[in-house]
Amino acid sequence: MSNKKLIYVHIPKTGGSTLQSVLIRQYRKNHFFRINRRNTLADFLEADKININLLVGHFPFGYHKHFNQSNNIQYLSLIREPISRLISNYYHILSRPNNPHHQALIEQTNNIKEFVEQDINKKTENCYVRFFSNNIDTPHNTCSKEMLEQAKKNIEQYFPIVGITEMYDESLIMMKNHYQWKQPYYAKKNKARIKYNIKTDIDEDSINTIKQYNQLDIELYDWVKTRLNQQINDAKFDFEKELVKFRKTNNIIKKIVPIRNKIIGRRN
Repeated sequence: MSNKKLIYVHIPKTGGSTLQSVLIRQYRKNHFFRINRRNTLADFLEADKININLLVGHFPFGYHKHFNQSNNIQYLSLIREPISRLISNYYHILSRPNNPHHQALIEQTNNIKEFVEQDINKKTENCYVRFFSNNIDTPHNTCSKEMLEQAKKNIEQYFPIVGITEMYDESLIMMKNHYQWKQPYYAKKNKARIKYNIKTDIDEDSINTIKQYNQLDIELYDWVKTRLNQQINDAKFDFEKELVKFRKTNNIIKKIVPIRNKIIGRRN
């Protein structure tokens, strides 16, 4: 495993909970710190960061500055096709009353179009550009081309790999080889509670509004996807052979995990 510390920028509704479980298995329990509602940034700043090799959470780029040796740190993230991610995030908030944005969504909007247009959640307008440029609190509908270019620069300098949700297995193979992981087998976590069909449940006007508010994210997604494909083409190992082998074994594991969980549940 690489001796560099790793910061995982977990962007909501990208398949990140599954990736997080993969990451945590790569590190011993006391070697990672997860920032969330219980474990805040203040708690992390008070922690002994010398032995923390993995930092994870829903935070933007920039947290390497909180380590003493910021030059010994790499970042990792995963992004999803922006329109699909935003729709998934909408239904995720809608289905969870304890979500901090649920009440505002219910009281201030009637549909996903209004959810995007209003300043309820910073992740409805160019979420990726905000995260990767470290401008998460930029006022609604004011993200700029300059922020997009800064996001690209930060990715080039600090993120050896940014995965693509629609290329999940391919992304994991590239991450494994770069970060020198053990095999990153997985089963999906945090599945949606509300089932929906983008083609039938979301009207064209809403789709156009989502595109309008996320043009920069669409451009960044395409750029990251091109970058990842180029990295795959340039890989100094037999990528296709490793991918086939990984999928074959992982498909078996996906079938075993639910059975194992049922057995453990019965014992408990």
